Amino acid sequence: MEPATAVVSLVSPEAMHSIRSSFCNQVHYFASREDAAGWLTEHPMAQILTVADAFEVGSTLITEMLERPRTGADELSGSCCGPETCC
Repeated sequence: MEPATAVVSLVSPEAMHSIRSSFCNQVHYFASREDAAGWLTEHPMAQILTVADAFEVGSTLITEMLERPRTGADELSGSCCGPETCC
């Protein structure tokens, strides 16, 4: 990834039923940690990760979600983020 100093913002979703608004909409790429500083000040509960670390976190999260059995209630509530409802 270019530049090598690129970072990604990451927040923990407050509720899985609103993963798009509480998580997906808060993931941003910045050219450096310094460039992310202003956004981080406005979002103190967020973290800034390297692109490689963010990829690892995302891969782990998606693997866990895809391995978790889905129920009809999950699909109706929107708590599952599958290929059809990808963030």
